[in-house]
Amino acid sequence: MAKDLNKMAERITRAVISGLSSQQMKKLERLQRYGTRHEVVAQKGGKTILIGYTGRASFSGLLAMIRQNGEKFLEYTGAKEVNRKGKTAVTENGWVVKFSGRT
Repeated sequence: MAKDLNKMAERITRAVISGLSSQQMKKLERLQRYGTRHEVVAQKGGKTILIGYTGRASFSGLLAMIRQNGEKFLEYTGAKEVNRKGKTAVTENGWVVKFSGRT
């Protein structure tokens, strides 16, 4: 049964691919090598700002994104330091930096 399902999936994939334009095929090939990016946002009082996207869905990925955009982030939020609170980062003035759940 698994072999039948695999063959059916291959036929469907070939049928879909055969109907794509060359431009669509190039985009598909490019996306195939592109890893998932996770959206990092900062929130405070109902306001949400985009920090950026990271390939690491971990706290280290979150911190890397803050460091990459640090000067702009600190300038915009007025924060002086960022501390860890569970899986999120929190500034002393109330901004919470976390993954939005979007990719």
